[in-house]
Amino acid sequence: MDAENYGTLIKNLRIQNGLTQNQVAEALGVTPGYISNVENGRTAMSLRILTYYARLVGCSLDSLVGELEPEYTETRCSPMPPHTTLRR
Repeated sequence: MDAENYGTLIKNLRIQNGLTQNQVAEALGVTPGYISNVENGRTAMSLRILTYYARLVGCSLDSLVGELEPEYTETRCSPMPPHTTLRR
C-alpha cells in the first residue's frame, strides 16, 4: 500500500470511529502532529503503534497493511521442512 492510500485509510478509520486526532494521539501515546503526519503521508506508524491503532479502531492489522499476494504465499510462505536435530 502506498503512503497516500495508507494515510487516507488511517484518517478514514479515525473519522468512522468518531475520534479526533487529539484523542487518537492520547490513546497511542504520541502527538497530534504525528497523527497528522501519518494521515498526510509524511510518515508511517511503527508496527507497535500500528498494532495499537488497529485495536483502537476495531480492525485487524492485516486490514491496515494489506494481505499477501497469492504469488508470494505460494512461493515464500510454503511450510518449512522440519528442523534437523544435530547430535554431538
